Amino acid sequence: SLKIEDGIKKFRDSELFKNYLKVMSKFHKYSFNNSLLIYIQRPDSQLVAGYSTWKKVGRQVKKGSKGIRIFLPTPYKTKEQVERINPVTKVKEKTEEEVTRMSFKLGSVFDISDTEGKEIPRLCSELQGNAEQLAAVIKASEDLTGIKIEYEDIKGGAKGYFDPKNKRVVVKENLSEKHQMHTVIHETAHAMLHGNMKNDGISREMAETQAEAISLVCCEYFGLDDVSEYSFPYLSSWANDSELSDLKKSLQIIQETSMAMIDKIEEKIKEMEHDSIKKDTKEDRLDNIIELAKMKSEDFNKGMSVKDKKVEIER
Repeated sequence: SLKIEDGIKKFRDSELFKNYLKVMSKFHKYSFNNSLLIYIQRPDSQLVAGYSTWKKVGRQVKKGSKGIRIFLPTPYKTKEQVERINPVTKVKEKTEEEVTRMSFKLGSVFDISDTEGKEIPRLCSELQGNAEQLAAVIKASEDLTGIKIEYEDIKGGAKGYFDPKNKRVVVKENLSEKHQMHTVIHETAHAMLHGNMKNDGISREMAETQAEAISLVCCEYFGLDDVSEYSFPYLSSWANDSELSDLKKSLQIIQETSMAMIDKIEEKIKEMEHDSIKKDTKEDRLDNIIELAKMKSEDFNKGMSVKDKKVEIER
C-alpha cells in the first residue's frame, strides 16, 4: 500500500500529470448512480462527456454514435411562499420569492471512442514484451471466475473490460503478451470483486484503484517489474485523495485477492509443466517406437536382400 501511494504521489508531481489535469478539468465526475448507468451500458468506457464538452476540447461526436443515457441535472426557477422574520417587527411573515430547484431528465453522454478530433493527453503507454506466464494467467482467471477470456477489437483507449451484466471478460486484440497478462489480471479482479457494484456501494474510482493495485502486485510477483510505469499513471488518473485514503482500508481486500490469484496462477504453471513433461515422455516413447520399427524394417530388408542373392546363386 505504501509503495502504491508513494508511486502515485510522485507521479502527480510530474509535468505530464499537470498537463493531463488541465484537459481533465473540463470533464466532471458523475454521481454514483450515473457512474453505475455508464458502467452497465458501456463497461469499456474510458472518458465520458456530453456533446458540448467534447466540442470544447476540440473533438466531435462521430455520426451515428449511440449515446450513453444518464440523468442530467436540470435547474429551474419557481415562485414559492417562504417564511421570513421581519427584521423590524421580529414577526414571522410569509413572502413570495423566486427560488431555484433541481430536477433530473434523461440525456446522452458519449465515450471518447465515439469521438474524433484533437488528441487527448495520455498518461501511460502500452506495455511491451513477452510474458511466459500468460497462458497460466488465462487458465487461472477462467478457473477463479468461471468466465472464458474473450478477445475483441476494442475501440478507444480501453485495453479490456468486465461486463457484469453478460458475465464477460474481454481483452483487446493485438496487445503484447505483457499487456495481455496485466489486463487479464485487472479484469479478473473486477469479476471477482465488483460483479455487483450497486449492492457493494463501491465507487467506479475505487473499483478501478483496487483492480489496478491487484494487477500491479501480481505482475511484480511474477517478475514484470516495469508494470509500475504503467500502473502508477493509471492509478493517478482514478485515485483522488479520498480514494488514496480508502486504499488503506482496501489493503486486506487487495492482499487477499492478489494472493488468491497468485496461488491459482502458480497452480496452473505447475499443471502445465507436469503436462509438458508427460507430453515429452509420450513423444520420447513414440520416437523410440518409430526408431525401433525403422531398425527392424532395415534388418528385415537386409535379410530379404541376402535371401534374394542366395536364390540367384542357386539358379
